[in-house]
Amino acid sequence: MINILIADNDINYAVNLMNKLNEVNNDIKILNISDNENATLNIINNYDNIDLVVFALQMDKTEENNFFKKIVKKDKYINCFIRLTDKQMKLEKNDYGFWAISEIKENLDKSIISINKLIEEREIDEKNNKKLKVIKELEYLEYDLSLKGTQYLISAIEIIANHKLGEVYNLEKDVYPIITDLYNSTVHNIKNNVNRANNSMYLKCEIEKLKSYFGFNVDEKPKTKEIINTVVRKI
Repeated sequence: MINILIADNDINYAVNLMNKLNEVNNDIKILNISDNENATLNIINNYDNIDLVVFALQMDKTEENNFFKKIVKKDKYINCFIRLTDKQMKLEKNDYGFWAISEIKENLDKSIISINKLIEEREIDEKNNKKLKVIKELEYLEYDLSLKGTQYLISAIEIIANHKLGEVYNLEKDVYPIITDLYNSTVHNIKNNVNRANNSMYLKCEIEKLKSYFGFNVDEKPKTKEIINTVVRKI
């Protein structure tokens, strides 16, 4: 789910854009609409769950730079802005977080296509980055990435993280069936291979590292759900 803020001086256009986006894309949520600089800054600086800002406030270059300087968490918003304009203009990505520039505000349908395309690209980037984070955690635990079970485990962690299932789920009913479709396998085969990968990890990984990573007081082999939930929390 992508959480979006629409910032536009023309509130009617913003509402129309919101309604259209809600119609054509089920993977987004419009968190808020703002129609001036101060309101937009207030939302950006006080909300922690904004993924994307559709930015159409009318400003010249100097005003725009001053606006971005006032964003508190600049690092969080780098690559998080789509710029909609009334006229053709070419703006390069700046140091304050323009993710993409669109010159098509006057055409609502084209704006929707552009926003959807950029959202899809962002989701792909986030998915790839999340997978790299998962792999890094498993490498730290001495998992053998060449094992099928490790690949199944990576997929299971991604599924839990992406679907935000929390820690209340059943691996064999809620997660492994999804992986069977990805790898043309069976739940039984996936479970056995994941267990083999876990056993291999347990034999290779230092006891103190395991105890520290999972918060154990004694030497014990972590269960699959403990591994998944711990990695999800860490990424």
